[in-house]
Amino acid sequence: MYYPENKIIKNLYTNGDILCYKNNGKVYIGFYHKLFNGKIFSGKDPKDQPVEELELFVNNQINSDDSEVNFSEDNLIYNYLKEVNISKKLLVPKYYHPLPKDEDYQRGEFIRYFVKKINEFYILEINKDDYTAIKNKDKQWLYYIYEPFELKWKIIGEYDFVVHSNIIQIEEIERKYKFVLKNYFKNKFDKYYRTS
Repeated sequence: MYYPENKIIKNLYTNGDILCYKNNGKVYIGFYHKLFNGKIFSGKDPKDQPVEELELFVNNQINSDDSEVNFSEDNLIYNYLKEVNISKKLLVPKYYHPLPKDEDYQRGEFIRYFVKKINEFYILEINKDDYTAIKNKDKQWLYYIYEPFELKWKIIGEYDFVVHSNIIQIEEIERKYKFVLKNYFKNKFDKYYRTS
């Protein structure tokens, strides 16, 4: 169905805190647009296929796994109109740049922690505390939109062995979680490498 441009609010985005699919109640993450009649649909605009109808969380809670976030009706309306979420501020992981310690070099490796957004190719390196909270489904965190994983990253040894070991670790994660991870590292499989 055609709608005039002035009857559509385009290029809106939700990170999983206000909308779900109307047909199954699953959390929706991504771009969406709103029509003049109040209806909400996936995609940046009506041409962005596939378009599926969305709605505010049913029964004032998220229907995804076992997570629950309660919202009052007033908060839901405010969130919808202002494109914010004042109901409950959930924590999200932040980028962390790891630096191996001397004991890591003595051991020859250290653990790197990551999350991937479940519906998109977005990988973020994070610290151990954030990783643990997300892995343990801490209710203070927006854990249900992330897949946490870790890598044992080799940093000492014969150069070819170190690079090969790190590539093998990455390939194991790719097989387990069914996504391409190598691109994230941009062929820097020797990052933090030091000669013995």
